[in-house]
This record gives sequence, C-alpha cells and structure tokens, in this order.
Amino acid sequence: MFRRLCWGILLVLFLGGLVSPLWAENFFPPISVRGDKIFAGEEELLLVSVGYVYVRPGQGEQDPVPYKEFGYDLVDLDMKRIKEAGFNSIRTWHLPDKKLLELAEKHGLWVVGGIWTNTRIDPMNEDQMEGEIARVKTLAQEYAQFPNVAMLLILNEPDYAGLISQDPQKVKNYFDRLVETARSACPGVPVSFSNWPNAGFIDSSSWDVISFNLYARMPKFEHSIGYRGYVDGMKKAKAAGKPFYVSEYGFYTPSPHLQSKDMFGFYYVESPEKQAELLLRDMDTLYQLSIAGGALMSWIDNWALTSEFSSPDIQRPPGWVDKNTHDNDCIEWSGILSLDGDIRGVARPAYTALSRANQAILTEPDSEALYSGEIPVSVYLGDKVSRVDLIIDGTDVKNVPKASAHWIRYRYAAKEGELKKHSIQVKVFDHDNHLIQDEDRSAWTAQDNQFPNIEISSIKDEKGTAYFLLSLTDEKGKPIPEAAISWGVFDAFNWQEREGVIETGPNGNCLLRRLSLSKVQLVGARYDFQRGDFKKRITGLYVYSYR
Repeated sequence: MFRRLCWGILLVLFLGGLVSPLWAENFFPPISVRGDKIFAGEEELLLVSVGYVYVRPGQGEQDPVPYKEFGYDLVDLDMKRIKEAGFNSIRTWHLPDKKLLELAEKHGLWVVGGIWTNTRIDPMNEDQMEGEIARVKTLAQEYAQFPNVAMLLILNEPDYAGLISQDPQKVKNYFDRLVETARSACPGVPVSFSNWPNAGFIDSSSWDVISFNLYARMPKFEHSIGYRGYVDGMKKAKAAGKPFYVSEYGFYTPSPHLQSKDMFGFYYVESPEKQAELLLRDMDTLYQLSIAGGALMSWIDNWALTSEFSSPDIQRPPGWVDKNTHDNDCIEWSGILSLDGDIRGVARPAYTALSRANQAILTEPDSEALYSGEIPVSVYLGDKVSRVDLIIDGTDVKNVPKASAHWIRYRYAAKEGELKKHSIQVKVFDHDNHLIQDEDRSAWTAQDNQFPNIEISSIKDEKGTAYFLLSLTDEKGKPIPEAAISWGVFDAFNWQEREGVIETGPNGNCLLRRLSLSKVQLVGARYDFQRGDFKKRITGLYVYSYR
C-alpha cells in the first residue's frame, strides 16, 4: 500500500513538473497481470529484455563478483549501456549477488529474475522438494528487497525425459508448491519458469506468465510453419488468456570459424553483420504476435562454459572449466558485445542495430492480419524518443501524442470496401530532433477478415498406433479438399526433424503417420492462403505426448 501511495504522489508531482524526468524514469511502479498483459502501474509493460551474465575472462559463474576489476565497475558499465541500447530489462538465470539488482535499479532497468532449481525433477522425492522450496524461498526473499523485479523464473528448461513418465498431477503439485513459495516470499511479483518446446506437455496452469525459450533455428520448422508459426503456435497452445514471454531468442553467433562437430553449429552465421540482420528479423517477428516481451540472447559473449555445453571436438575432463580461454564454440560467441581485446565489451553491429530498433517497437499493425474499418498503430517507445510522426497512405500525422509514458496508440480510419493494401511509415526523433528510426510496414483491410483454419490432433488405430490428423477448413468452416499442406515433425527425444507435403482428401482431412516412437513430438502444418495480392501462412502447431 505504501509503495502504491508513493507512486501516486510521484505521478502527480511529475505531471505537475515538480519532479525531474530522470527521477520518474528510475521509479518502478507495482507489477500486475491483467489478462494476457503485464502492467507497471497503469501502463502496459513490454519487457524488452536482454539475457545477462556478468562473467568476464578469468571468471566462472560460481565465482563471487569482485569489487574491483572484472567486478561491480563492469556490471555498472553493462547496466548503463544496456539502458542506453533501449532495453528496459535484463533476464538472469540465477542470482549470484544482490548487488546486480541494485545496479540494475540504479540505471532504471527491470529484472526478470532467475532462480536455478534442479532441472531433473522427481515429484516423489520429498527431500528434493524441500530443498528446492528452501532455495526458492531464500532467493525470492532476496529479490523481494528490490522494487525493479518484474517477474521470477524459478526453473530453466526441465529434463523432459524424466518428466514424461511421471504422473501429470504430481508434477503439477510439485510446481504449485514452488510457485506458492515464490509468491509468498516475493509478493506482488508474477511467477513463471523458462520452459522449452521439448517439455511443452507440462501443465501451464500453475504459472502467472507463460515463458518459453524459442529459437528460430531450434527446431527449424523453416519449410513448414516458419519461426512466426512456431512462436504463435506455442503461444496459442500454452498461454490462453495469460501473458506470453519469450525468455530466450536469437543466439546467432559470428565465431571465427565453424567446427564440423560443433553442437551448436546451427546458430552459426558468417559475419557480425549477418547476426545483426537475423536478430532484427526475429525481433520484428516476435513483437507482431502480441507477446509480453522477449529476452535477446545474449548481452556479452559466454565464457568459461562447462564441458557439457561445449563442442565435442574440444576434449575436457568432466566438470573442467577454462576461465581464461575464449573457446571456438558457437555458444561462446553469441553476445552483441564481444570480449576479445577489451573486457568492457566491444560493440558488434547487432548492438548498434538493436539500439535503434529498441527505441520504437512497432507492435501493431500486424502485417499478416486483415483489418476491417480501423487500422491500429501501436508503438512502444524508448527513453530517447521525443517525437513520433506517422505517414499513412501519404497522409502525414505530425507529432502523434503519447497514450502513456511509453506508448503511441493511434487508429487510422480506413474506408470500408474491398481488399486494400495500406502503407504505414513510422518516423522517430530524439530530443535533439534527429531522426533515429524510420520504419515501413504494410497493413491490409477487407470487409471479410476471416481466414481458413488448420487443426491438428492425434488418433490411434485398433493396435494403438498413433497418427496425426490434419484438418483444413475455409473461412466459413467448410472443408477444403485437394489442398497442399506442408508439414514438419520435431522429435523432441531424438532431436530429429522431418518434413514434407501432403494433400487433403474430399473431407478436408489428411492422416500423417507418426514418424518415430518418440514420446514427445511437435507437429506443425501450413496452408498457403491468398486473396488477391494478400498472402498469409495459415499455420498450426500441436504438442504430442504419449504417457
């Protein structure tokens, strides 16, 4: 109550011009979840995050943070540059030192705070349960001491192989106890965990926010549903009515050269410029999907990785860590700042590109939607933005007023009628009236804004063999026969992907045989829809698990 009262008083003073903008900027209103949105005070909060690990050469993640050199001085510099780059939050995996939260608060950054609990879960092991409860309680109480904690992530990528054979209700009870512990120890802060599609079968009802680590190249689904269909499919499958946070994305790496057996070789790109291009592409895809935010992976290059995360070509004794060598593994070169040559970090092209893109994130219109009547324009603004101009179908809308401190909300009244393509141009200016961003996006309107639909389900024959049923219907719910469906199947246990094309029968259905005996599979399907010049991938994603 006291915190809410202080926020109300400060807001009145700020609007009256009695408090400096910097003071107001660094004040953190209370977090709440409302439907599928996260709010800070009365404003929707879009968590524009970057994954943060403080480790520099000569350090490991379990080492304490020194006070000088490679320590708080560099963490403080990191936080300053993260804020300047337009990120409003950091995502962590554990809490080695509360000083990190203090320095993030100093620079006006929210924290999506990790608590590293055991990924090998045995819900029947009460001793393990009690140990994890104690861990969550201790760290959640530390997070609770800071006003800038936006969310807790109390697990990262659980061991799905061990969970698939467990009783689902007992697994849910396990998570419920951890969640209630976190809520009690850190009241008022949403609780989530970083899941991954391999464990997409886990019940989502325990969590306030649904979070998934989703990379465009893992699995690919490139020829079936693509990255957009992959993210949108997981969101629809697991986050109905709740906020959806992409807790890791990106990870493209311009390492010196690619080793033939690099375990993370699918993240390799040929240049830092290509890394920047792909990260911007992923960011543009994500923020058109009405998500609560995303965490780019990562701020600086990784360092001192244990052997289980390294390339097979590098032979290391179990548990050995080289704290001084930047190994030529893709996973060690994923930062938007490199550490070679300067431990403070040297900006790659991705840093510059993202610094500009973060200042004005265009969340609406969706370029793959059909609007009827009005076209919504929503832009999340960084702190460097002073003015936003819109040019819509040649009409110049100067200095669009803010709907709140960080949002532009505008509705363009398009004429009713047939299918039409519209041009949306967003020009963003800083406080010195310099143009810092100029983005174009197409938007479409039509009287009929309904689309075909793909449904995916599993059925079993009399022998218990499972098949996937793909059903395609038009805008009115009628079957579409003789239509080409591109499909992709990801085998979560064997890390294999298969793909192909199949045709619907007279009833709009087609059967896809299970391609392996894996207990967990992701099945994607796509139908290419076109109306006039408007094109859209109609996609579906199904998480199959056999218990």
